[in-house]
Amino acid sequence: MNANTRNLSHHESPIIPFQPQTSDEAITAKVIRMMLNFEVLRVQLEGGRPNLTESQRVSMRQQATAIRTLGFRTEREAITAGVPLSYDDDLLRREGTRIAYLLARNAFDQAMLVEKEVITISVNKALYDIDEDRMTIAAAA
Repeated sequence: MNANTRNLSHHESPIIPFQPQTSDEAITAKVIRMMLNFEVLRVQLEGGRPNLTESQRVSMRQQATAIRTLGFRTEREAITAGVPLSYDDDLLRREGTRIAYLLARNAFDQAMLVEKEVITISVNKALYDIDEDRMTIAAAA
């Protein structure tokens, strides 16, 4: 095993995977998950998956657009309903990139762990103003 790589399990994570307890948490997590998924697809389209055919690229682009559009629509509806929904685009972009590269290496468990932790951090920041500096994302890559 490479010295810079370590396999993580959910037991080693410093953050308990997010389980929504309220409808606000569920809605916030849903939007964040969609925006994170968009970022993963964006990276895969920009070069993380060079072996895609043109029809696969078109399909992924359509999927990414649909996810992003639905994410914005759900976000707007949540804010209108009084949910204090916000998220850190830079965090989602950075961790979406990391997840895409983990997936390219077939490190599915690590990618899922990063996704769960990003959602946990983002929901806690959006709804409870818990500073993300007090939480860390496991070093999965």
